[in-house]
Amino acid sequence: MNVSDIEYQIRKYERGLRVLMKQKPHPMQEASHKHKIKSYANEMGKYKKMLHEITGSSTPSIPRWPL
Repeated sequence: MNVSDIEYQIRKYERGLRVLMKQKPHPMQEASHKHKIKSYANEMGKYKKMLHEITGSSTPSIPRWPL
């Protein structure tokens, strides 16, 4: 995977995480909502670690995506 693909994936999961954090889940769906948030954060962390190994920085050079 090249750097631009990794940065794209980081921004994709980052935006998805922000959208999930803004949502108010139905009380019956709170457990699955928390699981989705943890899953997105884990995926984003995995890509940030990959980016850090390649470039020495875990911050993507592309700007954040708007909500």
